[in-house]
Order: sequence, then structure tokens, then C-alpha cells
Amino acid sequence: MLPKENRLNKKADFALVSKKGQVAQSKNFGLAYLATGQKVPPKFGFIVSNKISKKAVDRNRIKRILREILRELLNDNQNGLALSLSNGLLFVLLARKSILDASPADLKNELVGKLRQISAIK
Repeated sequence: MLPKENRLNKKADFALVSKKGQVAQSKNFGLAYLATGQKVPPKFGFIVSNKISKKAVDRNRIKRILREILRELLNDNQNGLALSLSNGLLFVLLARKSILDASPADLKNELVGKLRQISAIK
């Protein structure tokens, strides 16, 4: 599970990222992000709609996998091994239908690539 300080859970924050943020597309998900300029750690939220799967089991499994990948990356980040995500970034991962067939290793590589691309921009 993601640490509380890294969770995006307010409806207003999701709306802010979708309205004012930018989106980086990949094969299995879109990654919407917004730099707020605040001194808070990066926060992540997930959207897996009914269009992806009608089964809540599948939708929740996808979210669990993505949360675990991010938790590992953030722990590595504290040890200086992974990404350097600046403070004040808000992220929303928007799942695509193809995410059901992707392996966790593929998702991790894809997510790391997108986060590195975004951190290079900011």
C-alpha cells in the first residue's frame, strides 16, 4: 500500500489534475500530471473504469499492482536508487484496456520510463 503522504484521494485533486495537467500516453495507461509548486511529496491516484473490466476483482487487482510498483519505486527513491520526483507533483494513472494482459514487470518498466520522462521535463 502506498504511504498516506503519497496518496491522491480528494475528488478536487483528481479534477485539478485532469483539468489543468498534462497527459503522457503509453501502451497500457495514460499518466496525467500536474506540478503544484507546493512542498508536499509526489501524490498518486488511479482511475480504472468499468470500461476496462466489468469485474471489480480485475479493476482492484490492477490498482493493487500499480500501487505496489509505486511503493517499491518510492522506497528506492528514499534510498537514492530510483527516480528523482520533485515535490508538489500530482499524478493520476488512467488505465487502458490492454493493461489486463500486461505483466507486472512490463507495467513497472513502462511506468518507470514515463516517470523518468516527466521528471526530465520538470
